[in-house]
Amino acid sequence: MVKICFIDKDGVINKLVNHDNKMTAPWNLSEVEYFPDVDEFIYKIKDMGFVTCIVTNQPDFGFAELTDFNSKNDQDILNEILENVQSKYLIDYVIVNHVRNTDYYKPNCKSLKTLIKSLDSDKDHCYFIGDTWKDIVCAHNAEVDSIFVKRDKEYDSGPTYKVQPTYTVNDLNDAFEIIKEIEYLKCQSI
Repeated sequence: MVKICFIDKDGVINKLVNHDNKMTAPWNLSEVEYFPDVDEFIYKIKDMGFVTCIVTNQPDFGFAELTDFNSKNDQDILNEILENVQSKYLIDYVIVNHVRNTDYYKPNCKSLKTLIKSLDSDKDHCYFIGDTWKDIVCAHNAEVDSIFVKRDKEYDSGPTYKVQPTYTVNDLNDAFEIIKEIEYLKCQSI
């Protein structure tokens, strides 16, 4: 059985940046700052046998604001963004959604469903860790458990959706403990 841990990037792996009083993804490499719990989480989740997949909406990849990123492809950009993440080589898949209003752009869930199907995974052993309503709705639409990482903010269910996360935690350490406990309980019930 293949277990998958889907992880949002901005707000979960790296910190958001204030641009014109709006919290956004970093616009250049000098703004990228990682949360200190990322590497330990990736190592532990991989030790539990999970496939890891970063799922990120990146509509800014083609915009002029991304001064360090222009004229590079998605994979090159993400390699640079993740350069200082020690555990980056343990990340199995990276899904970059940069065209709005498509089936792959969160909160739509085609990217999750496609990977789940291609790996013949069991949805009961898949989790999506995110920090926005788009992540939580995406997980809900894909029928996988969602884990909202607060990181000092409260959950906002979005403009039209009233979906609540399956679990709410403070950070990735708490997210790991939740997944570990759930997986243990599921093994006990077999």
